[in-house]
Amino acid sequence: MSYTLTDDAETVIRDADGASIPADERNVDWQAYQAWLADGNTPNPYVAPPAPPAVLTYLQFEALFTTAENTAILTAAQSNVALFRWLLRATGSSAIDLGNAEVKAGLDALVAAGLITADREIAILAGQAPA
Repeated sequence: MSYTLTDDAETVIRDADGASIPADERNVDWQAYQAWLADGNTPNPYVAPPAPPAVLTYLQFEALFTTAENTAILTAAQSNVALFRWLLRATGSSAIDLGNAEVKAGLDALVAAGLITADREIAILAGQAPA
């Protein structure tokens, strides 16, 4: 038997079945947890869920690129149909999800074309504006 802490100090999770056990001395599951602790056991730590990917407007997305990167991308798009199509779809989107596979594929293509670096791609996907 093992348990995992939650973000609420008044609740633990029993790992065997995922049951949420409230801190209530009358609850037999809480009593079993307390006995388990008394036997010298240690619960698994709470791990916060990952943050959802950022969802941006096109203007917010574009602001993640430097002026030089934007210029290079727009120039390259004039002769690269796939890049032009990706940009057209991005500009027409009501929201750009940085966790979306198509956004990642487009950024991968920008790296492959030498228009941004791999480090810049990581920063962009993290929603970090250029310094």
